[in-house]
Amino acid sequence: MSRLFVLGLSPLPFENQPVVSSLNRRTWHAVRALQEDGHDILLVCVRVHASYRDADSLPRVVEAQIRDNLLYRHVDDRVFYVGKELDAWCDQFQPDAVVGVNHLAAYRASLLHTPAPFWADLNGYQVGEVQATNDVYGEDWHATAWERERTILERADVLSTSSRRQRHAVIGELGAVGRLNRLTAGHELVWPVPNAIEPEPYQHTRTVLRGVLVEPDDFVVLFSGGYNTWTDVDTLFGGLTRAMRRNRRVKFVSTGGAIKGHDERTFAHFRDLIEASPFADRFLFAGWVDTAEVPNYYLESDVGLNVDKFNYETILGARYRLTDMCKAGLPVITSSGTEISGDVSRAGLGLTFRIGDADGLAEAILGLASDPQRLEQMGARAARYALDTWVYTRVLQPLRTWARAPAHAPDFAGAVPTPSPGAEVMFAPRSRLARLAWRIESEGYARAGKRAARALLRRAATLSAGAARGIVGVLARAFLERRPVPMEQMAAARYNRVVVIPTADVGQTARSLVACRDALPDADIAMLRTEGEALAHGGTLGARVIGAPSDAAGIRGFLALARRLRSEHPDAAVVVGLAGRRAEVLAWLTCAHVYLLGDDANLYVSAVAPWKPLERGARRLSRLLGQLTYASLMGLVIIGLWGADAVAAIVRIARLGGGRTTEV
Repeated sequence: MSRLFVLGLSPLPFENQPVVSSLNRRTWHAVRALQEDGHDILLVCVRVHASYRDADSLPRVVEAQIRDNLLYRHVDDRVFYVGKELDAWCDQFQPDAVVGVNHLAAYRASLLHTPAPFWADLNGYQVGEVQATNDVYGEDWHATAWERERTILERADVLSTSSRRQRHAVIGELGAVGRLNRLTAGHELVWPVPNAIEPEPYQHTRTVLRGVLVEPDDFVVLFSGGYNTWTDVDTLFGGLTRAMRRNRRVKFVSTGGAIKGHDERTFAHFRDLIEASPFADRFLFAGWVDTAEVPNYYLESDVGLNVDKFNYETILGARYRLTDMCKAGLPVITSSGTEISGDVSRAGLGLTFRIGDADGLAEAILGLASDPQRLEQMGARAARYALDTWVYTRVLQPLRTWARAPAHAPDFAGAVPTPSPGAEVMFAPRSRLARLAWRIESEGYARAGKRAARALLRRAATLSAGAARGIVGVLARAFLERRPVPMEQMAAARYNRVVVIPTADVGQTARSLVACRDALPDADIAMLRTEGEALAHGGTLGARVIGAPSDAAGIRGFLALARRLRSEHPDAAVVVGLAGRRAEVLAWLTCAHVYLLGDDANLYVSAVAPWKPLERGARRLSRLLGQLTYASLMGLVIIGLWGADAVAAIVRIARLGGGRTTEV
C-alpha cells in the first residue's frame, strides 16, 4: 500500500454543512475509495468559507483522525495557498504519491517541491468556466485560469477529467505545452472520471414538501444546487411559466441559490423574472438546506431539472445534480449539451430538449405530468442505471489502480519534475521583450531555449509589475495626503454604495468590514476580491464580492481594475491598511470619496494635494541653499587658513637669495 498526500476542498459530506458542492464531494469520493483500498492518507483541504456556518471562528488548522489510515486537516486559504505548512507536512509525511482533487487543489499540489509522482484531477474545464463567468459579468480575463492549468499540465504525471469530452480537450492542451512527445507515445496520460455517487440508498427522514410547501397532488419540478454562470434562467423561467399556464398542478421548488463570491447575478436575475410574473406564488424557494436534508426533496419531487446555456463549459463539463437525482429515482429533464444529457437520453432516464428551447422544456414537463406510469418507469431505470454506472468505487478505478504503484510519466523518467521557480507568477506579455520571449517559447525551440525564454518572461512580468507599483507609489506620495477623522464622519455622509479594497490580512479586513457595516448599516458594501482571497473564500467576509482581473499587476491591468471598480458607481472607497499606496490611487480612480482604515482601527481621509510637490520642492530648495551657504562659508575659512600658510611660505622662499642662508 502507498502513502498518499491528498489535497482537496472542504467541507466534506459527513460534516453536514449548509453547502457541499460537487468539488467537495469529489474530494471525498476520491479519498474514500483510496482509504478503503488500505492506503495511508494525509488529506489537507482548503475551506470554502461560504460553505461553513462558523467559518470566521474556526482556527487556521483543524485536524481530525477519520480512520486509522486517514488523517484529515482542513485549513484556511492563507495556510493552503500562502503559508509553508503544506510543504512542511509533505516533507514530514514522505508520500509515495501526491493527489490533487479539483483544479485549485491540483494547482497547489503542482507547486509542492517533492519527488513523488503526481495525479491531477481537472474536475471541469476551468478555462471554459472563466469564459462563462466573463459573459455574465461583462469582463475579459482568463490568464490566471490558463496559467494554473498550464502549470498543472507541465507537472502532472497523470490527469483525470470529469467527462470523456474534457479528456479530449486536455489532450490538446498537453500537446500545446509539449507533453505529447516520443516518450509519452502510447502512454495514457488522461483518464475520464465522471462524477460519482455513494452506493448507500437515500433515506426519507422527514416531510419537507408535501403538505408543507405544496399540495399532495401537485406536480413538483425540482431545481437543486447553485445557479451558476452557465445556468440558462431565461429558458428555465420561460418553460416553467408556459407549463404553469397550461397545468395548474405544476409547482417549481428550488433548493440552493446564488453562489456566494462566484455568481450572484444569475440567481438575482431569475428572482427578478419571477417577481414580475403572474405565477410568482408557484415558485417556491427553500434556499441552501443542510446536506442531509437534500434527499428528502429528491424523494418528494416528481421530476428534476437542469437547464444550461450554450458554452464550452456545458459542452465539456458535467452536472452532479443529474447523477444525484437519478440515484434517488427521480426522472430528469435536461437541456442537451452536456455529456451526461446524452446518457440520460440514450438510457431513458428522462427527457432532453434543445438548449434555449423554452417550448421544448414546457412540453417535456407537461408530457411527464400527464403520464404517471411513464414517469415511474423512468425513475426506476434512473436508479438502476446510477447504481450500475456511477458508484465511486467503479468510477475511480483508474486512480485506484495507479495508487497501488504510483509512477512518473515517461517524459519525467530519470529526472524529478519540480515546479519552475516562478510558476506562481501570472502574466500576459505586453512589452517587446516579453513578446519576444513568448515567441521563442511558443515556436518550440530546444528545451534549454524554452527554459531561458520562460525565465525571461517571468523577469519581464516581475519588472513590469515592479515598475507599475513604483510609479503609482511615487504618484501617491507626491499628490495625496492623509489626515485622521472620526468614524462618525463617514457615517454622517450616509453613503449608499461602498467598495472596500483590502491590502491587509483577512482578520484585519474582516474587522474593517464590520466597522464599515456598523457605520453604514444600510449601504451596499462590496469587497474587491484580491488574488489570495479569490481562490477559496470569495464573499465569506460578509460583503458582496467584486472579481478582480487576474492580470492587474502591470499598468494596463491596474487601469482595467480601476474601470471595473468605477462601473460599480461607488459613493465611497475604503482602503484597508495604510501601507497600500497603490490601492489608495486605485480608490481615487473610482471617482469616489476615499477613506483609509488603519491597523489601529482609526479612520483617515485621503485627499488630493497638488501643492505637495511645490511645497516639498520649496523645502528641498531651501535646504539645498542652506547647505550651499554653509559649504561656501566653510570653504572661505579653509581657503583663508590655507592662504595664510601660503603667504608665510612665499616670504620664506623670497629670503633665500643667491644661495645665501638668511634667518627669517
